[in-house]
Amino acid sequence: MSVTQPSSVNFSAVNLLLKNVWAVRAIHDGDVEVKAELGQGNLLELGNSKIEVTDATNPHNPFPAPGLGTPKYGDVQLTLDLSAATAPGAHSATAPTYTLEVNLL
Repeated sequence: MSVTQPSSVNFSAVNLLLKNVWAVRAIHDGDVEVKAELGQGNLLELGNSKIEVTDATNPHNPFPAPGLGTPKYGDVQLTLDLSAATAPGAHSATAPTYTLEVNLL
């Protein structure tokens, strides 16, 4: 077995893909957009250790309205700044980390 060292990691911009965190059913003649945006709880803390969520996006926009039968499932991609994460454990915030908004286009 061959083991290689990872290339350099930018701990201030780590991507985290959350799979299938939303679903939409819609009857509409046009497209649908699900916007992911940062919430007020984008700073997660555990004592002095901090993780900042610097971006929230939905990689599946826009898409045709799926109707009422089978829903359209989608992901949210967060960008995390881990440079101030100095302790292991559950970091948390009191407000939502990100929000979702559904728009008919």
